[in-house]
Amino acid sequence: MGSATRNALEASRHAVSATPGADRAAGEQLLAAARTIHAAPALQSALVAEDSPAAATMRDRVFGELSTSARAILDAALAQTWSSARDLVAGIEELGIRVVAAASADAESVARELHAVGSLVVSNAELELALSGTRGTSERRGALIDSLLAGQAHEETRVIMGHLVRAPRGRRIGELVRTATELVADQAGRGIATVTVAKPLSATQVAAIESTVCERYGREHLLVQIVDPAVVGGARVQVGYDVIDGSIAARLTDLTLQLAR
Repeated sequence: MGSATRNALEASRHAVSATPGADRAAGEQLLAAARTIHAAPALQSALVAEDSPAAATMRDRVFGELSTSARAILDAALAQTWSSARDLVAGIEELGIRVVAAASADAESVARELHAVGSLVVSNAELELALSGTRGTSERRGALIDSLLAGQAHEETRVIMGHLVRAPRGRRIGELVRTATELVADQAGRGIATVTVAKPLSATQVAAIESTVCERYGREHLLVQIVDPAVVGGARVQVGYDVIDGSIAARLTDLTLQLAR
């Protein structure tokens, strides 16, 4: 990510919290705008070029039906300088996900549901292939995820997943959902910590790990548990690319390596 995009994202994120009336519908409109821009290279070029009356006219024509709040956030993003058109699309997508998360009454549950859906998809090769950008149309993929989540998840989860499968932009589903989960949690002021254990943690154990992670990283984290008997005992905690492996399986592996020397 270039420095221009980092600065553009920081300024655009501020618009999410500063814009009144930014509801879930506004978030959906921003996600749809990201898909529209991605699908139209000529539009991308016009939007990342220097501002001009012609560019302003094009924005009004393409995005004129957006709600006041969605248009305000989109205009805030378009007013920034981005390193590339690809970064602009990714930035608008992030803003849409953040608006949807901010509008949720239970963003924590939305983040957990996204993680669960992502885990389900990557563990099922046929489902992952069906939802990838290499099979079927975007609308068919969106309809499939809508049918899977109908009545089973929050509407915010359905909106975010529906967008991701409609516009993967060459990314794998696991990567898409992991990033979206982190954005939803971040919008709620928390990080994501994945804890892999042999059996479900008790409330006391969860609290202890939450406290340790908070102390180490300086913010609260949403703990997502993965039960895997292969770890034998202990726990493996992952925060972003950092891994704290205190599992018995890891200790046994280390011991085996030491004995083999």
